[in-house]
Amino acid sequence: MGYALCRWNNTMKTTQAVATLAATLITIVSLTGRVNAALTITWSQVGADVVAVSSGSLSEPASFDYEALNYGPSSYVYGAGAYIGERPDQSDIWNGTDVGSFVATYSTASSSTGLYVGLGVAVNGAVVDATYVYGSELSSSSTWLSTTLAALGLSAADDYRQITYSTASGGTDTLTLRVAAVPEPNSVAFMGLAGLCVVVRRHRRA
Repeated sequence: MGYALCRWNNTMKTTQAVATLAATLITIVSLTGRVNAALTITWSQVGADVVAVSSGSLSEPASFDYEALNYGPSSYVYGAGAYIGERPDQSDIWNGTDVGSFVATYSTASSSTGLYVGLGVAVNGAVVDATYVYGSELSSSSTWLSTTLAALGLSAADDYRQITYSTASGGTDTLTLRVAAVPEPNSVAFMGLAGLCVVVRRHRRA
């Protein structure tokens, strides 16, 4: 009798543990829908060119200012925003938080791939190709040939410009503009000198 009661008690504890685990998993899944998907667009100096690439995804916004608007300019960077990807037929546009002023020089990209996406600084809005499936990976890029970040008017002051907006699932999401740091000439020279010293030291030890 005691053995049967013990087994029953253990079974009940196991059942309760499974139920608790299931409830925890359900809670995690529920919260996951409210976590930032987050998209980042990074501008970098690559040799003599400037390359901008996007990574991550965007959640569907709670509301649109313009949905499937006949808005499809070329990829460019300028004082009112920065956009990359192939020219779309239509775009979705929605507002978010203030991202501050922007002083980039107007310049159209030399080439682009992937869906159109960008950050409208002047209107604090996000723009994406209307064919984009929200929640999916968004990998786009644009290249500005024979130019520099400075010539485009992009600097460290523009790094981490971020728009936050409300999503259809009740959470928030972000679209962030990054400007990769370019080592100053003195820094590059210093690193080269340091590398030379290491080589000389190793040679002496040999």
